[in-house]
Amino acid sequence: MKRWGGQVWGAIAATLVLALSVPGGVGGCHAGSGGAGPADADEAGATSPLDVDFAIDHVKGDPSAPNVIIEYGNFLCGHCADFFATHLPDVEELVEQHRVLYVFRHAASAESASVVAQAAECAALQDQTLFFPYHDLLFTNSGSVSEDALRGYAADLGLDEEAFHECLTTEATADRVTRDVDSARELDVPGSPTFFVNGEMLAGDDSFESFEELLN
Repeated sequence: MKRWGGQVWGAIAATLVLALSVPGGVGGCHAGSGGAGPADADEAGATSPLDVDFAIDHVKGDPSAPNVIIEYGNFLCGHCADFFATHLPDVEELVEQHRVLYVFRHAASAESASVVAQAAECAALQDQTLFFPYHDLLFTNSGSVSEDALRGYAADLGLDEEAFHECLTTEATADRVTRDVDSARELDVPGSPTFFVNGEMLAGDDSFESFEELLN
């Protein structure tokens, strides 16, 4: 089992500087829309990567809601943090109204971003209901993702710190993150954040009106 060393945490710090200071700076982290368009049609009988798997996906909302918004996000992406602060509250209001089912998936292809995504999955591994609280802490404190900080967020949520540390340092949730990244590649996700609103792709942290136009 691979264990993270100082080089990886140094890479996280360097990547974070780029993410927060350079437009489009991290592995496709981008602002502005690349336009809306339908995802490629699947062959008859094939399972679409846009299908929501309630046993695996991280979801908020009523499974029978008439609209589905899937976000492919990256905790080290400044534009993803902007969406979290500016537009996610609007989406969550629709979730509370039973109009939208919201799904978060990882678009963390770089090793540094994958480590932070794995931390969120380590929280979920202990308690599935704590994925989004951990997700919120990562975006709220996007400038602080050192190993100590990641463990501190786990402690704040009342997680078993030793179990969390063991999970993170042995990559116990790496396959779970890779599952999302692979689906992003299959959908030709151009970067993060990218959204699928009822199957229509929106690339970038556009205005909330862009989402509303695609809702039923």
